[in-house]
Formats: sequence, structure tokens, C-alpha cells
Amino acid sequence: MSFVLPRRAFALGFAAVIALLVVLGAPSRAVQDALDPSQAMTVTVVLDKASYLSGDTLSATAIVYRTPSPTNYTYAWAVRGSPFGRIMNTTANGTDRFAFPIPLNYTGPLVIEATVDDGEGLVVADPQSTSAALAVMALRLDRGDFVPGDTIIASYSVLSHVILQPTYDYEVDDTSATIVLSGTTNASSFSFRTPDPASRTYAFLVAARDGPNRTQAQVSISQASGTILAVAFDKPAYAPGETIRAHLSLTARGTTSLPTQFQWTLSLGTLSSFGPIVSASAVTTVPEVDLALPIPQGLGTGDVLVFASEQVDIDEDYADSVIHAWFAPLSLLHA
Repeated sequence: MSFVLPRRAFALGFAAVIALLVVLGAPSRAVQDALDPSQAMTVTVVLDKASYLSGDTLSATAIVYRTPSPTNYTYAWAVRGSPFGRIMNTTANGTDRFAFPIPLNYTGPLVIEATVDDGEGLVVADPQSTSAALAVMALRLDRGDFVPGDTIIASYSVLSHVILQPTYDYEVDDTSATIVLSGTTNASSFSFRTPDPASRTYAFLVAARDGPNRTQAQVSISQASGTILAVAFDKPAYAPGETIRAHLSLTARGTTSLPTQFQWTLSLGTLSSFGPIVSASAVTTVPEVDLALPIPQGLGTGDVLVFASEQVDIDEDYADSVIHAWFAPLSLLHA
């Protein structure tokens, strides 16, 4: 009895060790597949637009990456909308391309998801979000700012599948939100003549309506301000060794006031281009000046930047110019 029990216990323990070694040393095929770095699959859903209109047909493409790549995939598509992610469409056994007609009466978020099965145990999905709007409206003004007395023309249009024959309601508000012009029209533009003196800003609001459907847009415009620095050169092109003769002038816009003293600088190139900066400067009591700037003999040919500035305290206005050396034409770039 004393010899039988230890042998039986030893036999059971040995069998347990062998079983454990088998489990640890021989992983299942499923575990190998899951841990095998050579097998990977992803899917990316690409939409044909960033956003849509009610009534549009949404088009999506599923791009699958898999290594190694099998010959066939199974695609399933789903479309969810509001409220609460309700299912609007499901398509099983589809292809890598999917089309969904958005209902005319639907607006709000949309989620388009593709689920891809490679038939070998790998299943991946990718959702993409977008939205559908009833309509989008374009509204533009014929200028970027105005001087009192200017006439501003507002033009507009609507892109929609439900607002097809719009009537436009418009208004113009001044800085204090007081309506200074309003009306209704079927035309695609209206004009507003600014008074003199005028408000600092005006807001243009236009709404398009067709039955119960409505959309709107708003843009603002400000009275002109600031200054413009102009630069004129005596020649269209220069050669090394010649002298650039430039006329600089400063013009006020709108209600901006000019100072009583002006500090001017005209410089050629930068320190990194051909040694020390070559410059000419002057101080005047009138908003214009003539400056002469010699071009170094060893400059060589090519494009060279000429910087013109007028500075009062810490306020600066700049006009940059590009000189094409030798016989290339001179062009001006205003910043």
C-alpha cells in the first residue's frame, strides 16, 4: 500500500505535466491566426461628398486592405440617421460600392457603415459620418469694404431639391442692429446705397422660401479703413550695378488719418542672399518720397526681392516687389 499510492500519484502528476506542456507548446490554429502579424484586414469607407442635400443620392465606396489578399469579400451596408441612430437602410451581400437615396423629407446626421467578411474568419467594419441639409444658400457682395456713399450689390442663389421656386426676403442692418433696408423679391440680387455718414458695418440677411421650406444666409461688410502703400519703379528690369529709383506713396482709406511725419525704407534682398542688406531711407512730412537704391555689382542674375515700408511708431504698411534682374519684367506684390 505504501508503494502503490506514490506511484499512482507520480503517474497522475506526470500526465498532468505532459498535458500542460501540450497545451502550452501546441497553440490552437485559431490562436495562431489571431496572433499572426502576417494577417491583417482593414476597411475604409469613402463618401463622394462631405455633406448632402435632402433628395441627393449618397455614393460610398469600401476600400479593403488585407494581407495576404483573398479573392472575394462579402459586404454588408447600413445607414443610420436621427433620432437615436435609427436604421434607415440595410443591404446584405452587397458589393464594394453602395448608393443610398436620401429622402426628400430627411435632414440631419447620417452614418454609413460597411462591414466586410473575408470568408476566412476576419470581419471588419468602418462607419463614416455625414449630414443632409434641406438647402444651402450662397450670398456674396460685390466688394470687400465700402466708402460712405458707395452702392453695394448683394447676389444670392439656392441649391436645393425642395426649394425650387424661391421667394427672397432681404434686409440690411446697421451696427446697432437697426433695419435700414428690407424687401421681398424674386430677383437674384438687390442693391443698397450707403449713406454719408455711414454705419461702421452693415449686415446683409437674405432668406429663401418655397412653401413651408426655408433657408437663409448672412454676410457683413465694414467701412474701409487703413492705408495703402504704393511703389512705382523707373524701369521694368535692372542689371547689377544699376540704381533702382522708386516712388513710394501712402494713401488713407475711409476715415483713417495719416500722420504728420513719415519714415520710409527701401531695401534690397536679405542678409542671407548676398551679404549685408542694401537699403535707402528717408523721413518726410508728406505722404510720398523718391528713393534711390544701388544694386551691388556682384549680385548676379535672377529674382531679387525689394522691400518697401513706411513706419510710424509701431504701425507699418508694406508693399513687396519682385525684381527680375537683367531684362526680365518687373512685377509688384502688395501684402
